[in-house]
Amino acid sequence: MAQITASEKSTKYSRYIPFLDHNYNLVMLLGLTVNSIDRTLQQHARMSGLTASEYSLLILVKELGDRAIPAELSRILLKRPPAITTLLNRMEKRGIVNRKTHPDNNNAKIVVMTEKGRRAFEAARQRHILNEIIGEMTPEKYELLWDLLEELKDRAVQVGLGLPPYGPALA
Repeated sequence: MAQITASEKSTKYSRYIPFLDHNYNLVMLLGLTVNSIDRTLQQHARMSGLTASEYSLLILVKELGDRAIPAELSRILLKRPPAITTLLNRMEKRGIVNRKTHPDNNNAKIVVMTEKGRRAFEAARQRHILNEIIGEMTPEKYELLWDLLEELKDRAVQVGLGLPPYGPALA
């Protein structure tokens, strides 16, 4: 890894938490970036009468069609099944989605948009907010960012696999 000079540590790479080192500041920057994108997505969805979670779920319902079963929604959205059930219950109560019997399996349910859900979804889709946030990146910068984040994620997984579930103080 490249050495970071003392002046860099004291300015650019310690901007977010000045009393911690550059690695913690990098993690803070990643978190702030995700939070900023999430906050913008939340604001955008609210303009259409949806929450960001509802909008994300409707995107999947549209794309998955008759494969939009709660378990698949849970897997893709990285949410536990009870959280998806709660979200679906709220959306059903608001008239945005319905759960219907799967055409090929009477024991399974598929999630479908109602007309009200379609109108809200189309209103939210009018402006592709992620394209406004990310789409201005050059293809080279996009690829570099992707590769760096993949590398960081893979390294974190690798290091995490080598750690015990609890430290000695909790063992």
